[in-house]
Amino acid sequence: MPNNIEFDQRIEQKLSINPRMIQRINLLSSTSAELGEMIANELDNNPALEEDNLEIEKELENLPSDLENYANQYDDDYREKTISKKINLYDFLEKQVGELKVPDEKRKLLTELIHHIDESGYFPPDFNTFEIAKKIDLSTKVLEDSIKILQDLEPTGVAARNLTECLSIQIDHLEINVHSSKTIRIAKRLIKDNLQKLKRKTTKSLAKEFKEPEKEIQKSIDLIKNLKITPAEEFITYDEELKIPDILVSIKDKIMKVELNEEKFKNDGIRPLVCSQEYIELSTKLGELNTTDQKHIKEKLEQAKKFIENVKNWKETLLKVGLVIAKKQKEYFQFGIQNIKPMKLRDVSNETHLHISTISRTIKGKFLETPSNEVLSLKYFFHNSLQNVHGEEISSRYIQDKIQEFVNSEDKTKPLSDEKIKKILIEIGISISRRTVSKYRENLKILSSPKRIEKKY
Repeated sequence: MPNNIEFDQRIEQKLSINPRMIQRINLLSSTSAELGEMIANELDNNPALEEDNLEIEKELENLPSDLENYANQYDDDYREKTISKKINLYDFLEKQVGELKVPDEKRKLLTELIHHIDESGYFPPDFNTFEIAKKIDLSTKVLEDSIKILQDLEPTGVAARNLTECLSIQIDHLEINVHSSKTIRIAKRLIKDNLQKLKRKTTKSLAKEFKEPEKEIQKSIDLIKNLKITPAEEFITYDEELKIPDILVSIKDKIMKVELNEEKFKNDGIRPLVCSQEYIELSTKLGELNTTDQKHIKEKLEQAKKFIENVKNWKETLLKVGLVIAKKQKEYFQFGIQNIKPMKLRDVSNETHLHISTISRTIKGKFLETPSNEVLSLKYFFHNSLQNVHGEEISSRYIQDKIQEFVNSEDKTKPLSDEKIKKILIEIGISISRRTVSKYRENLKILSSPKRIEKKY
């Protein structure tokens, strides 16, 4: 029975989007700074909404006596850690979907699919069209057609399920007046059937196999090299060099504490809100007012109540997600990266009973401070796993950390190849393919071994 109830809730979210829900969704996707701007805008435009002065006075009473120095200190710290916001991939895709001439049901499905895409622009390896189609009671064809619509959006190559598909999408979008039809045709064939051969074979051997001049093969190889392996690379949501946490995790006397960073929220303009007492009193005397005034007061009060509820929901949802992360990653916080656990959005969804898309929106642009004072993006904690030789799950994040460690300590005149890194990982009990090593190395933005060579003169 519980599963049926959860399924019904998901269908309702997909098919019954109302203004209240749209506002809640927009708020969940917002950073604290963006939410502060929304609050300021709502206060300006809705006379039935006010700041809760009693709550603010209580907060001021609890501040240190040296208030001015305290405020200046916090402002300085905040400015030093201000996050530089860039374009958000998910908002960019949703905006394009909003402009498509498709039925509302199709638009809702496309919007839902967008939140299955990872930050690189790919559908994750565990994305199974058959299972998802079955879960939401759609045919696989309808789902595949919807994926193809997403693959026509910008950035080119987005919504691919693997590298071959990503490169093929980009090739299909090339203009023939920029590249010859022969160059594109050979490139398509290389991508579809010979992607691995590009790494092993010379242009000469490929030219012989393709029965084409070597210079034509080289043109197609050069074309492929200019395609993006990570389609969403320019849509990195935030510059993480400077950041300030939304969630604070601390450990004292072996007890873990998880709390929201209320100081940051106050600085960003997230203040206690209440409905205007004047409007509440007027709502008790509606019979004395004309129809227009009655409608105005009812609408503004309802808007104020919903907005207050949605701001509260923003904070509560963020804290729920933070609590699950802290619970699942307790050993990591205590003992370090070797103890980090693989985690997926579904894991948090199961714990909180929140929809996966709600989790996806909540973690966007949010940060967590660990007990060791390291500030990490919430997205950092969501990753897949591999099995070690004993069949135990090992976090891909830990494996990437080991790869980074090996590269940092390598002989720069003889850098480690992906094959060598694979062998080292196997020696320490991590069963992994060279291809996966290459993928993780690329994720870490580490160049291939030939490009890392430092020559001695």
